[in-house]
Amino acid sequence: MHPHLALDEDFRTRFRREVEAARRVCGAWTAPVLDADCDAPVPWGATAYAAGPSLTAAVTDTARSRSTRYGRWARASPRR
Repeated sequence: MHPHLALDEDFRTRFRREVEAARRVCGAWTAPVLDADCDAPVPWGATAYAAGPSLTAAVTDTARSRSTRYGRWARASPRR
């Protein structure tokens, strides 16, 4: 967390909620929370490393795949 956000109590509350929610989620496609300190002067959280493509690569590959799969129709359809 950026140190200036540590001064924002609303942000700290949201951060605590996110850490609690992340600790409840488990599965093959999620990175578990290893540890966190929501009450530290600068709150922090650590998750396990999840091997995989970057978000940019995943989005690019998905868009490329759709374009190939649906051809001209996908490129001509309006986005919603």
